[in-house]
Amino acid sequence: MAPTTGSQRHRFDMADAKIQQWFVAADVDQDGKVGEQEGQAFFAKSGLDPRLLGAVWNLADPQGTKFLEYEAFAYAFKVV
Repeated sequence: MAPTTGSQRHRFDMADAKIQQWFVAADVDQDGKVGEQEGQAFFAKSGLDPRLLGAVWNLADPQGTKFLEYEAFAYAFKVV
């Protein structure tokens, strides 16, 4: 695998910063995680079928905790 260049790292950092902004926006109650209702409201804005969004949520929350911390949210965000 080729090493990451400076401009690639910059793009990744910018993408991560944007996902962090969306995480803060989705975390309406500001408890540091996106609960199931918050996630439903946030990801519904994508326009994807609710069944597909449910499947994405289940992939991001395989333990069934009913919330996503940042890493799991970032995973779901990238899938959607």
